[in-house]
Amino acid sequence: MSPGFTDWRTVLSDYLVREERSEREANAEQVTASIRWREFMDRSVLPAFRALREELQRHGRQVEIISSEWRADFIAHHHGRAEFHAAVKLDEGTALLVLFEDHNGRPIPVEASFAVGTSRPQDVTQEEVLLALVGPYTHGGLRASEPRV
Repeated sequence: MSPGFTDWRTVLSDYLVREERSEREANAEQVTASIRWREFMDRSVLPAFRALREELQRHGRQVEIISSEWRADFIAHHHGRAEFHAAVKLDEGTALLVLFEDHNGRPIPVEASFAVGTSRPQDVTQEEVLLALVGPYTHGGLRASEPRV
């Protein structure tokens, strides 16, 4: 067998080994990100949503909390209409607070990142989530033409 024949097999083998390693590392990073996000949702977002729901229910609001793998929605209703709709979602490793305006019965999103020193999910506290929600709620939500963070 000629040396060239052995070389291409070695090159190919080395390449495939590197690709497999890279794929395993990417999968491990995805699993870690998923675990961190779930911890953030369980530690900060959902408790904040529940605390705000409890307070708003005392004032006659009906509140829905909808949670999925990469997002949680908070919708407050008053007098039969959606008064406030916010969601927390993951976007490229950043926790985003998404506020919605109601336009003729259709929710229109206006995105804003958490207005804290960092928006890495593991660094955002329950209190910061509450403050991020209460500010827009008490100022009538966000208007698409006038974003507030």
